[in-house]
Formats: sequence, C-alpha cells, structure tokens
Amino acid sequence: MRFPGYDAWNRPVIPLLISLISGILLGNAWPGKNLIFSIIALLSAFCITIQLIRKQPSFFQPLLLFICFGYLLIQPWNNLTLPSGHVLHHADDNKKIITGTIQETPVPKHHRVQFILETETIGHGEYKIPVSGKLRITLSGPIPSIQTGDRVILKGKIRPIRNFQNPGGFDYKKFMAFRGVQASVYAEGNQLQILERNQLSGTLLF
Repeated sequence: MRFPGYDAWNRPVIPLLISLISGILLGNAWPGKNLIFSIIALLSAFCITIQLIRKQPSFFQPLLLFICFGYLLIQPWNNLTLPSGHVLHHADDNKKIITGTIQETPVPKHHRVQFILETETIGHGEYKIPVSGKLRITLSGPIPSIQTGDRVILKGKIRPIRNFQNPGGFDYKKFMAFRGVQASVYAEGNQLQILERNQLSGTLLF
C-alpha cells in the first residue's frame, strides 16, 4: 500500500531502523529514564492499536515506538549489575592464580598476544574459589602455543577495564562491556600453562 505524501513508509524498514538506532544513541547519552520511555512506548502502542482498529494510517507513532525500543534495549548495558561471584570483584594489587578457557583465537599485537578468557576459578596456592565472567588476557615474552578452546591456568593481577584519558574519546570500557568483559590481566607468557587442549571445536592454532 502506498501513502501519498509519505514515500518513506513505502520502505518502512529504513525509517524504523533509523529510529531504533536513534533510540540507542539517546539511551547511551541520557541513561536512567526507563520509566519515561516505557510510558511513551505504551502510549505509542496504544495509539497505533486504535488507528489499526479504525483502519487509519499511523505515521509518527511507530517511529516514536522504535525510538523507545532502542532506548530501553541499551539500558541493561548502562546499568550492569554483576553477580557476587564475578571475577571483577577480585580486582586488586595481588596476583591471582586464574583458570579458564580461551574463548577467542589469540591475536598477536605489538609483540604481545591478547585473548578473551572465560574464567572458572581464582585463588592463592591450593585455595580456589569458583568465579564467573570474562577477562581480557595480554601475554608478553615467550608464549606457549595456544588456541581457542584450550583450558589454561595463569598468574597475574586482575584490573578493571578503564577508558583512555581522552575527554570525549572512544568509550573503550563500554565497548568491552558489550563483549561481556569488565576486567583484564597482564602476565608473562611463562606464567601460563595449558591444562587441557582445545575444548571447543573448529578452532585455529596460534
């Protein structure tokens, strides 16, 4: 169906997608207004329903509804509540013994290797406690041959992910949070040992 004077709605995916993206950007810049945008979304949905019942075209309410959807979708990432056993709660100046499974193909970067580790336990010596969450691991020096799916143990300090000190610059902390990573570890390659090889299928050797 074509609506004279509303050519954009003859390809509705484009304006709706723009509205959704606008809502996400708005939610990122102005978080914490969930109640307001929920009310607006409900009112928009109500108006759309009435117009459908009356067989009237609805032009602006769908855009407003998708803006609200985008806003609400981004809010969980702006207000992350981590479980009590999350590895980030153990970030301090003490070195920990960390076990986990490599989740991504290790990437060489500036004479170092980086990868994401899905953690299992941390501890000191024989004392270990179960944890959850992902770590960005950076290794330097001699590094053993590792691959995605390897179960490993290493020793290092757990640090929170931080932003670069550039006002208005790239929000690296939030970028990593979108990937489920809130903390990092820098360690020497000789501090890592492989416990089990390749627990995931279809991986490439580094």
